[in-house]
Amino acid sequence: MNSEKNKRENRKALKVFIPIIIVAAVIGGIIGGFSSTDTAESVADIIGDFFGKLIFAISPYMVIAAVITGVVLSIRYYKISKKSFEKCKLEEDEEKQEKLYQFADKTLAKGMMVIGITEIVAFIFFSGLLAYIERYIEEKHIIYMATLAVFILGSFSRIKIQQLMIDFQKIMNPEKTGSAYDFNFQKKWENSCDELEKFMIYKSAYKAYRVGSLTCAIVFIVLMLFSFFFDYGPMPAMAVGLIWLVSVASYYREAMRLEKDKINL
Repeated sequence: MNSEKNKRENRKALKVFIPIIIVAAVIGGIIGGFSSTDTAESVADIIGDFFGKLIFAISPYMVIAAVITGVVLSIRYYKISKKSFEKCKLEEDEEKQEKLYQFADKTLAKGMMVIGITEIVAFIFFSGLLAYIERYIEEKHIIYMATLAVFILGSFSRIKIQQLMIDFQKIMNPEKTGSAYDFNFQKKWENSCDELEKFMIYKSAYKAYRVGSLTCAIVFIVLMLFSFFFDYGPMPAMAVGLIWLVSVASYYREAMRLEKDKINL
């Protein structure tokens, strides 16, 4: 029974899988063949030059924009959340009290999300700043120094804001433990969560793992194929491949450990 079911599912999946593999092989062949032509080399030079100039032009401003956006929005969300929680404590109607509490909790989560995302964006474009550091010092030393100052101040500001948000979260949920300055914060915070919160964390983490693995696979293939055009060597694709490998290996290692613990219960 299971054997027939497996065959039906495999046949159904193959109807989609095989055409995709054929199309991917054809595209790969076309790209490989085209990359050896003079036209491909010329196009690659134009595109590479364009992106180089673009990154040089926008990196400082993107760093500054990301830092300011993160700090301003996260503080705004923090204040809104705090105000909603204060109203919650004064509210006598249980239904309204619950809505105010949920709004405060959700708003604080948005603030944490904003500060995290803008931090990564700032780091991405700061790497662009470092890639052209000599040109910035020679041609745009003022904006370079300003960006560096904003980045450093923003880093300390983000840490302080995260600390305020975490402390406020602990006020809203007294059972929570952990300090923003503790290197084991994530573990202590997870241990202080109830079963429903842990389930939400694990489900979110698994979704992040799936999205991350798919993203790594796509970026790896793109970088590998583009290396034919731009001749930047294997390092970019290998770096993404290493992250992909660590993510997958960590997932399976932890899954096997948990399976073993389940058996031993």
